[in-house]
Amino acid sequence: MTKDGDTAIHYAAGSGVTDNGLRYSAGSADAYMTSDVSETVDLLLKAGADINVKNADGKTPLGSSNAGKKLEEFLRSRGAK
Repeated sequence: MTKDGDTAIHYAAGSGVTDNGLRYSAGSADAYMTSDVSETVDLLLKAGADINVKNADGKTPLGSSNAGKKLEEFLRSRGAK
């Protein structure tokens, strides 16, 4: 956990970590999700991570995700609120 309260699942959900599966289109704010992100989130959940954990700003992984609709739908399918 960082000093801001971000956990591994916050990072996996796309809080600025583009090298772990998020690829941004050139000239666009849109992003799409690769299997790396879904696999990472699923592994974290199997290890006991809380999909609705809040960071110091009160944001959940879903709330801190900036990766777009596809990732948000995936997180919701795993119980994110």
